[in-house]
Amino acid sequence: LGLQILFTYLTLTPPQRIKLLSLPWYIYFISLVVCPVAVIPVQEVVKKHDLKELQRFQKWSELKFNTKL
Repeated sequence: LGLQILFTYLTLTPPQRIKLLSLPWYIYFISLVVCPVAVIPVQEVVKKHDLKELQRFQKWSELKFNTKL
């Protein structure tokens, strides 16, 4: 998300107005380190939840139709 915001800002501003090297160091830090560290655990929690829901649905389908999936 941080990289996307940075890219959008750089593409929408005129080229003579901003240069990539003139950005502060914390912009790079936030976009390259903090965002992935915050996003990866959320993705893992969502993945576990989806797997749990899939297993629950498969059990329900097996009971309803009396077949193995």
